[in-house]
Amino acid sequence: MLERSVEKDPFPPHMAYLADTYREIAKANHRSSQPTRELEYQSQILLENAVKMYEDCVEDTNASTVVLTRCGFGLIKLPKKYRNVKLAKEAFERAMKSGSRRATIGMGHLLDWCMDDYKEALKYFEEAYSAESIITGLEIIKMKFKIDDDYNPLEDCDKFIKDLEGMMEERHKHELIVAYCMLKAEYLLVKREDLLAAVRECRIAMDQQCDSKYLWVSIHLH
Repeated sequence: MLERSVEKDPFPPHMAYLADTYREIAKANHRSSQPTRELEYQSQILLENAVKMYEDCVEDTNASTVVLTRCGFGLIKLPKKYRNVKLAKEAFERAMKSGSRRATIGMGHLLDWCMDDYKEALKYFEEAYSAESIITGLEIIKMKFKIDDDYNPLEDCDKFIKDLEGMMEERHKHELIVAYCMLKAEYLLVKREDLLAAVRECRIAMDQQCDSKYLWVSIHLH
């Protein structure tokens, strides 16, 4: 139905959503336990169409901030062969002019995933965090580890936990506290060989009583 809608009226929000759908289908095909030439060909066509739709949306001078940000992320999440980093950067920059925090995060990911420029990426994640995009704390820590193998995350983790505890309502509050506690536990165990301190952090994480994927978070310190 969405394909028919886009075919009749190439409305940018619908095109961007359809491009995301094509990208995710191609991703699922790639992960198939029984890949075939037919699946590979289907994925190629889907990705080519996704790229075209992302590009058409960004090149639309009337594209909204939401559409530009969605397309920016879409363009950098594509397989390397299909990425258009230059256009993604343009999309994020235009969206940031309208004050989009998500576009600021997107620029950080672009610099990290596509350009290996961790110091510059860190600046964007810190900017987003200071604008109350609280979830970017994890990205800040990841960038600091990429910049410096000897980075000690304990102080940052404590700061981010304190910021979260001061919030009445935050969608990811408890999950993020779990993530920071588990990062502290991993650092204490791997780098300092302090088993008791690591166990204490794990207990704090489990006391959050949330079903969280972050309980098993790891930055691979060893």
